[in-house]
Amino acid sequence: MLFKNRRKKILSFLRKNGFDALLVQGTFDVFYLTGFYGSYGFLLLSKDKNFLLVDGRYLEEAQKSQDKDLEVVLIKDLFQDLKELTKNLRIKSLSFEPESMTYSMYSKMIGALDFLKILPLKDSIIKKQRSVKDEEEISILKEAVNISKKTFTQFKRNHLKSGKLEKEISADLNYLLEINGEGMSFETIVLSGEKTSLPHGKPSNKIVNKDDAILIDYGLLWKNYCTDHTRVIFLGDSKLKKYYKIVKDAFKYALKFVKPGIEIGKIDKAVREYLAKYDLEKNFVHSSGHGIGLEVHEYPVVNFKNKDKLKQGMVITLEPGLYFPGFGGVRYEEMILVTEKGFDVL
Repeated sequence: MLFKNRRKKILSFLRKNGFDALLVQGTFDVFYLTGFYGSYGFLLLSKDKNFLLVDGRYLEEAQKSQDKDLEVVLIKDLFQDLKELTKNLRIKSLSFEPESMTYSMYSKMIGALDFLKILPLKDSIIKKQRSVKDEEEISILKEAVNISKKTFTQFKRNHLKSGKLEKEISADLNYLLEINGEGMSFETIVLSGEKTSLPHGKPSNKIVNKDDAILIDYGLLWKNYCTDHTRVIFLGDSKLKKYYKIVKDAFKYALKFVKPGIEIGKIDKAVREYLAKYDLEKNFVHSSGHGIGLEVHEYPVVNFKNKDKLKQGMVITLEPGLYFPGFGGVRYEEMILVTEKGFDVL
């Protein structure tokens, strides 16, 4: 893993912007920069030395790091530990990402570290950096998608049939995601019949009928990275088939706009523009996609408000859908890698 290189980029940002140090928290941000994955850990980045602070549950795991610039510290009292470390490093200011810190944590920190300037960053620099995947991340995500799609093919062949409960079908798919991957990246959605009009409905004890459409939104974990796909399966003849074709055509149309440098909001506008041809734009009730990686929903959000630009190396989902309350709904979702000249559907 290229953890050291990732830290170097963050440290370069700190130096250019006059920050002495950055306190990083949050499972995914800490993992991204260190390779340590645990529910409780902190990373202190500074120009002279970097410290990974963990409690006793994770000490052995954290010590597996071989990077000489990263020292593991066993937490005794978090704020006292931070006080000693920052004083030893002669740090005068400590920055943090406000999205990752609770008000309670912030209050305790400014009380314990009253000799420091505590400075929130305006932008989430780590999450912005995470949005552009490096070569190793892209390789892992390609592996993950390959496993995810093969798992779904296996599931369709052996487990998808009428007469079963939505919960049963969901459990069958979850089992395969567990044994073929490393578990689910989010709670699997399996909805049938008129329930498919619920974009994020939950599987229930409803029996799947022979003519039902079944909407399945699923993802697996692979080497801590997520996948996210949505399919609609038709067991018989359904009036929703024509809408599924429109949604897939909207997906293809929007793909034409995916390339480095394009305003992200234009992708969402393209989906809505296509659906408007059929007077169906009001039946599309969510954004057209989102970034994906260590978390299933990452920066950037793909909606019409986002004026940021796509960058080579970003991985996003594209998921147009149509929903008709009391009747049903359809959605189609793939993961898209932004390449040098355009895109790859993973």
